[in-house]
Amino acid sequence: MTPKETLELLPTQQMALLRSCTLFILLVLQHCLPTAHAEKVPEHTSYCYPGVPGTPGHNGLPGRDGKEGVAGQKGEKGDRGMMGAQGPPGKFGPAGPAGPAGPVGAPGPVGPTGPKGLMGPVGPSGPKGEKGERGPAGPLPAINLVELQSELQTLKATFNKITQFHFTKRVGKKFFVSDKKLGTFDEAVTLCSSVGGVPALPTNLEENRALSGFLSGSEYAWLSANDRKTEGKFVDLQEKEFRFSSWKDSEPNNYKGQEDCAICYSDGKWNDVRCEATYLIVCEI
Repeated sequence: MTPKETLELLPTQQMALLRSCTLFILLVLQHCLPTAHAEKVPEHTSYCYPGVPGTPGHNGLPGRDGKEGVAGQKGEKGDRGMMGAQGPPGKFGPAGPAGPAGPVGAPGPVGPTGPKGLMGPVGPSGPKGEKGERGPAGPLPAINLVELQSELQTLKATFNKITQFHFTKRVGKKFFVSDKKLGTFDEAVTLCSSVGGVPALPTNLEENRALSGFLSGSEYAWLSANDRKTEGKFVDLQEKEFRFSSWKDSEPNNYKGQEDCAICYSDGKWNDVRCEATYLIVCEI
């Protein structure tokens, strides 16, 4: 092989030839050295020259990521990027304050008449109107002397009954009278019967207020009410049920099974009590 041909070898061929030459030289040196000198050479010791570097190997697998380094200083603010795509709408926020009222629009057409509603409560009385002109006098009503005389007798008898008591109060066509005497229910019935009356029994709120006005904070008046015949069914002295009542909460309760009569408190509330108890006697005439 000429030097010219050697230079024309490929790099891999040149490397192989160089390795072969090196190996041959090592073998020659091993056989030429004296035996004595070979014994003096420590085991596992050889004298050789480094060979020609081989071809680079393939790249290995990527190694594991290293630990994160210390955060560096904050860099300068970059340029503003381009506007991104519009995101989905967010939740409705709280209602803002009402804006100023706009101009009133033109009224719309009148709708059809709706169904008639329920009647509302009676409103307060209006102011008294002006007095009208007096009309022509009509014919005088015929006077029934018999009826007039009977009414006068009734008024006289009522007046005589009322004047027997120190305390009187009129409400409508009824009079409440009393001498502030105390007694049982039966004694109240007897006393009021002697003057042609009965123990008080209001039939409406106005009469109930008039009766309670007779009483101070510690006084209670008998009522013409009892349930002696049928427990829980209070009636008047003619055993008729009354429409108006003003019972206290949880009353009547017939406490201990002994409360068959009723009284009125100074606040207008009613309560059932023992008929043998003693309370103020107020009659109605």
